[in-house]
Amino acid sequence: MALSYPLRLACLVAVSVGLLQIGFELLIWAASPVVLRVLGAVSLRRRERALYGLQLAPVALAVAVTASFLVPEYVANETNFAPEGVGWLCVVLAAVVAAWWAARVLAGLRMVVRTVAFGRACRAEAGGLAAVGGLETPVVVVDGVTPRIALVGLMRPFIFVSKALVAEGGLGPLALEVVLEHERSHAAQGDNWKLLSLQCVPRLGLRVSEGKGWMQLWQNSAEWAADEDAVGSNRGRALALAETLVALARTVSRTDAGVACTNFICDDAELASRVERLIACRPAAGRAMDGRVVAVVGCLVVAVVVVVGCSGVLRELPERLLHLG
Repeated sequence: MALSYPLRLACLVAVSVGLLQIGFELLIWAASPVVLRVLGAVSLRRRERALYGLQLAPVALAVAVTASFLVPEYVANETNFAPEGVGWLCVVLAAVVAAWWAARVLAGLRMVVRTVAFGRACRAEAGGLAAVGGLETPVVVVDGVTPRIALVGLMRPFIFVSKALVAEGGLGPLALEVVLEHERSHAAQGDNWKLLSLQCVPRLGLRVSEGKGWMQLWQNSAEWAADEDAVGSNRGRALALAETLVALARTVSRTDAGVACTNFICDDAELASRVERLIACRPAAGRAMDGRVVAVVGCLVVAVVVVVGCSGVLRELPERLLHLG
């Protein structure tokens, strides 16, 4: 198939980013046992941030290598600006990668639209914002048959709370304070923005630990870190939060799917481990990292050296990719 110079360049970028991203993601998946052991030696907040970064790393590395090596090599060495034949496999791969990215970006845009609509509906039903608990993050108290608690929104996030939980007979003062601090921690860390960004980025969704993918591990760590921020080292607050989780597990529902929010109530499968961590009241500080960190860093350095050493191969790679098939 004969393609113009701009279309050939677009195909090269799409195929390069797609293949490199899959390759990097497979490498991280293969190294997941070591990575998870290393992350087990750091604090919950650092672990949460690392798990989030690991999901964006394959895309970032793929774009960086493509923009730094393959595209400049092709632009510098290509002398034919007229239409030129391109392999059918290259065209197919470029179309698949483009469709993959388009689907994820559309999913992200759909999440933004649904979040804005849900937020407006909540504010309209509540008739404004309430300063419950004196927190900086606003609270929207809404009537409803099924109780709910969640941090909702992106630009101006608010804590969504059902009226039954803040009225007489609902949560006690300490329980309400700790729950709101938990959601405020999500707001301070921008967890809804992180959720949106992960929704927009194509990922393979590989399982890495006990049937869980990187996304589930990140969400669990984000909840644990928010719990830790809310209770600190106060055992009374930790027990109050654990008791609230158990009490609300069967009555509080999660917010609508497809909305950028962090729900207070987690899945039943994760409830036990979350409550156990609170009852144990583990300290916030992580253990000192051992030599495994040095090993991981060393592997990354070796990978960079290999890439630089293969610069001669990279000169031929653009043309090889364009003529696949």
